[in-house]
Order: sequence, then structure tokens, then C-alpha cells
Amino acid sequence: MKKKVSSKKDASSLPGLRLFVGEDAAPLSQPGQIPVPLAEFSRIVTDALKSNRSWLDDFRDEDVLVSPDLFEVLNAYAHLRPAG
Repeated sequence: MKKKVSSKKDASSLPGLRLFVGEDAAPLSQPGQIPVPLAEFSRIVTDALKSNRSWLDDFRDEDVLVSPDLFEVLNAYAHLRPAG
């Protein structure tokens, strides 16, 4: 009689998968901050700008935190684009 071999693998036998619990896991954001993908943020703000939404004025002086890499790209773009 042949032994039946399961095609499913136990999660503990899969390489590279680790479960982090407690203090090992890095927080997703700082207190008072919520990470939002740039694509989603830009889509919403672009639509609000095109629609002239008044709520944008409420947040005009808000700071938006970006990664150092994105800051460099935005800064370079702001200085290199033609005045318009």
C-alpha cells in the first residue's frame, strides 16, 4: 500500500516566512500619523483640487510627512519644471 503524500505544506516548513509578535514588530506609523499610499493620497487630493473642494483650505497649513527619497524627487521637480 502506497502512502498518500499531501500537496499542502505545513507553514513551518516554508522558507522565509516568519511571524512577528509583540515588540519585534515595528510600528506602521508614529502616534498621530497614519500611512497612506501615495497613489491613493494623490488621487484623492487631485480630485478635490479639480472639484474645488472647500475642505482643502482647512488643511492648507498642514504638514505632510514624506520619505527622504520622495522629498528629493519632489524638490528636484519643483526646481526643474518650467514656471507656470
